[in-house]
Amino acid sequence: MGMCKGCSEVFSALEMKDGLCKECISKGVVIEEPKEIKKNGNLLATSLIAGGLIWGVWAFNLDTTVTTMPNFFNDGSYIPSVTVENISLMKKQQNYLIGAGVATIIGVILFAMGGRRKEEE
Repeated sequence: MGMCKGCSEVFSALEMKDGLCKECISKGVVIEEPKEIKKNGNLLATSLIAGGLIWGVWAFNLDTTVTTMPNFFNDGSYIPSVTVENISLMKKQQNYLIGAGVATIIGVILFAMGGRRKEEE
């Protein structure tokens, strides 16, 4: 038992040839072969672009400040807590931004080269 691909009726396997019943074969029904699905060759490029942009946004929002402890001295003087920029954290943020920029630029170059290669084929 099998279903005809032309008329969707169920027939005996002996009455069918290549997935079509005798009626559909006599009518000239042709089964189209499924088209080949093209794979996305730019997966790496789009991943680098998206990852670089997300990494860059995260790096811009990185906190680079530290808060000092308040100090009380024996003579009664007082130094309140202060929020200051930490150079080490600023350098870390800079390195992350550079890395995100490089990843994004490499992704854009790969994306552009992938499109150009498809045009040549």
